[in-house]
Amino acid sequence: MMNPFESTDEPDRHIRKIWEIFFEQEVAHLHKAVEALKKYEKKEWQQVIPGTGEYPELLHFKTQKEYVREVLASQIELTADRETFVDIHDLPAGHEFFDWQKKVNGKTRNVPSHEVVEEYIGKNGRDYRSEEAENPVPALQDRKTDNTEIGRIR
Repeated sequence: MMNPFESTDEPDRHIRKIWEIFFEQEVAHLHKAVEALKKYEKKEWQQVIPGTGEYPELLHFKTQKEYVREVLASQIELTADRETFVDIHDLPAGHEFFDWQKKVNGKTRNVPSHEVVEEYIGKNGRDYRSEEAENPVPALQDRKTDNTEIGRIR
């Protein structure tokens, strides 16, 4: 099936193929929804989705690295306090967040993800992150240690 919305934004042909497979799956889902609508509701899709049949301008995929770096830098130490987000440094010392962290991640050497990072650093001399620029979070710029405190400990 030829994809009329074939992405020209994705330069990697392997990744582009994945997106095309997803597109084809979504089109198949729409066809099944149309069949179900006809069978069970006795309606045509145009009756429930009115419009001119024109599509809006397609989104263009482009790098979001700077946006992600900004979000990381500005929100890495935010956590939920019930229905709001707060900086962990603004939580009182006895807050339940810190009790939870101690219970769940108290001994980070026993947390599987941190075990993997430590093992990788031991073998390779630095962590596994691929970076094009220095990490926007100063506490994460040292690639020879696993920072297990940022976002967890005041």
